[in-house]
Formats: sequence, C-alpha cells, structure tokens
Amino acid sequence: MITLPAQLEVLINGPLYSVAEWRAKSKSLEKQAGLYAFWWIGDPAVLRRDELVEFVGPAGDKGGTHKSCFTIRPENRLLEIENTCLYVGKSTNIRARIRQHLLWSGNSDTFLARKQADGSVSRTELYDKPVSTIYKKNTSCQFRAGMEYLYRHASKANPEIVRQMIRDHVRISYLPISDAADRRDAFKRRFYWEDLLIGVLQPWFNLDGER
Repeated sequence: MITLPAQLEVLINGPLYSVAEWRAKSKSLEKQAGLYAFWWIGDPAVLRRDELVEFVGPAGDKGGTHKSCFTIRPENRLLEIENTCLYVGKSTNIRARIRQHLLWSGNSDTFLARKQADGSVSRTELYDKPVSTIYKKNTSCQFRAGMEYLYRHASKANPEIVRQMIRDHVRISYLPISDAADRRDAFKRRFYWEDLLIGVLQPWFNLDGER
C-alpha cells in the first residue's frame, strides 16, 4: 500500500459533511482554494456493478468515445479505505466549485438535447443499451452526471431519486491549500495532489472521455 502526504489524511478520513452540513460549513469559506472529494457512504452493493460505460468528450460522438467500467479490480487498489470515493477535484474557490457540482439546472438530458440539436450526437436516448453513455457539459457537473448515470433506471419512476441519494448517502470532504503563504507551491500542491489522489483512490466519476 502507498503512503500519502500527511495533509491528505484530512481529505480522506474527514470530517465528512452531508450536503446540508456542507452548505452551512461553506458559508465561512470565502474563495478558499484547495482540494475536495465526494464520498459514497451508502450500501456498497450499489457500487458493485461492472457495467460497460461509453465515455464521450466535449465534441460528442464525432470527437471519439471510450468504453470502460467503473469497477476497480482488487489487484489495482492502492489504498484500502472505508468509503468509496466518487470524485476528486481542485479549485481556487472550493465553495463555488462544489455548488456547481450540486446544481440541478443543465443536467445530462438537457446537455444531450443540445448536442442532438447541433448535430454532434445522433443518439435519441440519454442511456442506450447494451452500452450506456454519460453526457455532460463539462467537469463542473461531472459528479452529478455520474450519479444520474448510476440511478438512470430508478429515476424513470422517481425523478427525485438522484437528489435523494446525494442528500442521504453522499458526503463531502475538503482540504484547504491556500495561496497566502506561497502561491507557487500552493498551486503545485493542488495540481499534483489532485492527480495523486485520483490515481490512488480511483474515483468512479473522474473517468472521462479523452480529448
């Protein structure tokens, strides 16, 4: 197993905040830079799927697609932790960035409709079988798009289920990395530590279509 910088223990081990707790906590984080993560604390069985997913980049079907699975094989795990990491990100304004991830306007089906209108996507349904595709506008809604995919079938009967699952079973952690002390070093830490955490934690929803 790999040894991480001691500072990253805060991001991995908590505290972990529910969406409601985060909204209260984040009011004191005016333009705070750093790293953040979304964690699944619900039933692990929900994440024990090995479904083939098609990842599409910003150019739509014309820009190339990639097929893979979210599931992390045991031999590829670099760190054993209690909860499953869904997404890791960095920002110079953590509060604003997480707010973007949790916005419900412009979700996946809205984005697909736009791509259909401009001719860059030929599919008629958001999730096709046997291989489903995740469409999203950009990385600021990547976490939400992943959750929408995870509950794509259940949401047909209950459109509110994605919000409900995020409220009940997703937690948020963050690590401040301020520019105040040394802007150059802080920038590098945010950049490289995000990459390090993605490699170690292998968050499901950091998988994306390549450019």
